[in-house]
Amino acid sequence: MRANYLTAVGQFFHRFGTRQTVVGWDLFNEAYNSLGREGGLPRPPADDPVSPNYADPVVHAWIQDLYRAAKSAAPQAWLTYSDTTELYWKDQPDTAKYEGAVDYYDIHVYDDHPGARDWAHSLDKPYLLGEVGGDIEHGFKDQSTNSQVVGFWLSRARALGIRAVLAHSSDGSVYALGPGTLTQTGRVIEAAG
Repeated sequence: MRANYLTAVGQFFHRFGTRQTVVGWDLFNEAYNSLGREGGLPRPPADDPVSPNYADPVVHAWIQDLYRAAKSAAPQAWLTYSDTTELYWKDQPDTAKYEGAVDYYDIHVYDDHPGARDWAHSLDKPYLLGEVGGDIEHGFKDQSTNSQVVGFWLSRARALGIRAVLAHSSDGSVYALGPGTLTQTGRVIEAAG
């Protein structure tokens, strides 16, 4: 199955990897959180198991294999794996977890009280914030908190050297239920222009 998956990745990137309309590719959303132990997610036979809890070296080998398959098919493509635990929450992020597997970092931050990090000095590659919002259990669902968090990152992105900030809202939209009206998060994004 692994070999077939890697073959499919190679075929996909051979066909689509050089598209000018795509700036970068996330090969696996939150790999260490989803596949490894960092997310603290339940294992089988638990109800709704979502993580096999693989050790870090197993996850690292997998993301390196995916990277090599995609890169060999599309050498100019910019590739990454999004991260939700290592790069934001730790003062000294362990970038070795992504060694040989990324061209840029994609950091996901869900925090009601975000704090700017000195990523320019702790990361060895360009970076963006691929998902920002309030804490998943609280502020993410509250537009007043979520909009403040998004505003925090948008107002500091340039000074921090962040290449892009992709905002996230609880329903996946920046529009309110009314036609053409923006949520609080949508208004913050619009104002940042």
